[in-house]
Amino acid sequence: MVKLLVSANKEDGVLQRTYFEFSRRNIEMRSLKYEEEGGMVRIEIEPYRWEDTEKVLKHLRRISGVVDVSVVNDLVREEERAW
Repeated sequence: MVKLLVSANKEDGVLQRTYFEFSRRNIEMRSLKYEEEGGMVRIEIEPYRWEDTEKVLKHLRRISGVVDVSVVNDLVREEERAW
């Protein structure tokens, strides 16, 4: 399972612009989580198809207020825990 983690400054519209980038490319989301902590927000997105992550990755990085976008593969994390 692949997830995108978006870290951004707490600005109006960051969540909406993030969602827009997915909908504009017809990329379906399995889950979307949003957390606020201090002056930062963290958005965790799980697309249905991992192939879709590359399509939207560069566009998410261009959103005003976005500090970092990273791809997390849960299968790799589980293997690391097994060691």
